[in-house]
Amino acid sequence: MSRSVVGALPDGRLIVRRFSRYLPYLDHVDILDPVTGRSTLLHRKNRESYTAVAAAHGTRVVKLLGNSEPGGWILEVTDMRTGLTRQVMNTWGVPGGHCGTGWQYPIDLQFHRGELYFSGCVTNATGDVGVYRMGPGDRTPRLWLRGLYDIVWEGDTFLARSPVVADSSEPGEFTGSPPVRYGPDGARRGVPDPASYIAGVGRDRDRLEYDDGTVAGMSPRARNLGISRHGRFAAWREGGAGWLLDARTRTAVRLPGRETDKVSVSDARYLHWKTADGYHVLDLAALSDRG
Repeated sequence: MSRSVVGALPDGRLIVRRFSRYLPYLDHVDILDPVTGRSTLLHRKNRESYTAVAAAHGTRVVKLLGNSEPGGWILEVTDMRTGLTRQVMNTWGVPGGHCGTGWQYPIDLQFHRGELYFSGCVTNATGDVGVYRMGPGDRTPRLWLRGLYDIVWEGDTFLARSPVVADSSEPGEFTGSPPVRYGPDGARRGVPDPASYIAGVGRDRDRLEYDDGTVAGMSPRARNLGISRHGRFAAWREGGAGWLLDARTRTAVRLPGRETDKVSVSDARYLHWKTADGYHVLDLAALSDRG
């Protein structure tokens, strides 16, 4: 099974989502001790749903449970101090469980300054999405900004998309606008700046394509190319070395470690790579906050 780091506890243990492309009901969340290599299962046994997304902050671990059928998902919070898990949101069979094929799950589930943020449907109308927020003292998430989704925080500003429903689209379909920068009050600040971010990869995966139309060539030896949501960071392996590129500065740095074997970027914006020295993790969200 593949694994993706989604958070860390104050004592250094990692929250790891393990998933299978072919057997999604086996998806679950582990608490991994990087020192001993031992894992502890943190997921209820339920073949009807699997862990689609997870995030962690302090001693709180949030899991989003869903399945391959559109129509809803469940949000659970586990307090690692007490071991208690409670359900804070269930969109199955209620308005807002499904609002089109443009946004099935809130893969943008993330913590920022101790508060949980994610995108979800507000009603069942096509493209009716919004950003939800839940603070440490809140029992349930509350709608914060309607008409935005796919949020990524960078310091005290964030990037998000707006839903676009074309007249020619199929019923229930919508796409997203290019990402736009907003302030902490939700006021629009403009497009990502001061430099454009990565918009895509060449057909032969031999180059990175930026929002402003420029391109950057990739070595034919590059492997495991991963790009963070909205294209701020890219990481890859080239020979025995791992590399991290910041699209804002167009600067790439070599990752520590010898004989890099695997490099990947998770939806939760954690970079992890495996070397002869062990398993390494870098919080890209924290890197963005520091500029």
